[in-house]
Amino acid sequence: RVTTLRAGTLDSVWTRPRWSPDGARLVAGVQANGRWRVVLLDAARPDAAPRALGPTDDAERYDAAFADDGRTVVYVSEAGGIPNVVLAPAAGGEERPLTRVVSAAFAPLPAPREGGVYFLHLTPRGLDLRRVAPDSTPVRGATVAVQTAPALLPRGNAAVTSAVAQRPPVPAPTFAAGPVRE
Repeated sequence: RVTTLRAGTLDSVWTRPRWSPDGARLVAGVQANGRWRVVLLDAARPDAAPRALGPTDDAERYDAAFADDGRTVVYVSEAGGIPNVVLAPAAGGEERPLTRVVSAAFAPLPAPREGGVYFLHLTPRGLDLRRVAPDSTPVRGATVAVQTAPALLPRGNAAVTSAVAQRPPVPAPTFAAGPVRE
């Protein structure tokens, strides 16, 4: 039996739903108003409003999965302009970075047996599969935004900004409804 919990629309796209270990909640990515967010859904109350995880800044957040304890969630955050894996309490609270790569980290998946988190790391050779233990060497300091001096680029800082920095939402075009002709 297939049941629609949340219908996608032109303005709302859902991706990668994952169950909590106790089966009471779902975590998923949703793109709305031009931004990707990680949200929690109550499985017993599918009509209840989803609750967003993470800060209310303009950074994209996606690729979420519950840790084996069900109290924390790992996901990708683009705070600072580079996709990195973070850990956050499902009840709400601060993100804790698990990676600090200079290219990109994607698709985190907790590994209960090993106690780590697997993720894909973009390198010059392609995607490498890596594992990080959340209680190993902590990532320290605040997230650093990607920037450069205009003199270092032939086209100025706009080249870096357009390539990696968060972009403001762009209104989606709407189309007039009408009959379909054969």
